[in-house]
Formats: sequence, C-alpha cells, structure tokens
Amino acid sequence: MWWELLPIQIQKKGMVSVENERVRRKYFKDLNRKVYIERALEIIRDEGTEAISIRRMAKEFQCSTTSMYRYFENVEELLYYANLGYLDEYLEELNVHEKE
Repeated sequence: MWWELLPIQIQKKGMVSVENERVRRKYFKDLNRKVYIERALEIIRDEGTEAISIRRMAKEFQCSTTSMYRYFENVEELLYYANLGYLDEYLEELNVHEKE
C-alpha cells in the first residue's frame, strides 16, 4: 500500500537518510527522462510509434501511469524526444552510407 512507501526516518539537518533514499528508489525505480526516451525509442524501432502509450510505458517499467508525468507533459512530448533519437540514428546511418 502507498503508506508503506512513506519514509521511516525524517530528514535531519538537510541530510537525506539511507532509508529515505531506499524508499525513493523503490517508489520511482530510478526512472528519469533518458530511461523513458531510450525505451520509447526501442519500442518505436520494433513496433512503430503507434505502440507508445502511457499505459504501455507504465507496464514496461512496472510503475504507475502518473510517474511519467514527472518528466514529460504528455505522451506527445515523450514521442517528440524519442523520434529525435530515431532521426539522429537515421542521419548517422545515412552519413555512413554516403562515405562508402
């Protein structure tokens, strides 16, 4: 239950306790923008843009659907950054083939 995620120790003098950090990692699973973008890029490569959804990303990371909103305003913003990564890979591939 959600109350099990509450910190056992209270932060003292600006220091984050080990218990607070453990709880934070358990709750947020060390997710960040880069992790979301990289996984979205993998899904786009394998299944296409249509396969990306908030529910799909939550299922992939075994977290709540709202956790993605810490990093992105909406799924379109995630798609924007993931597609930039896809475009970057494509341009690199073009450069390699042009040099041949």
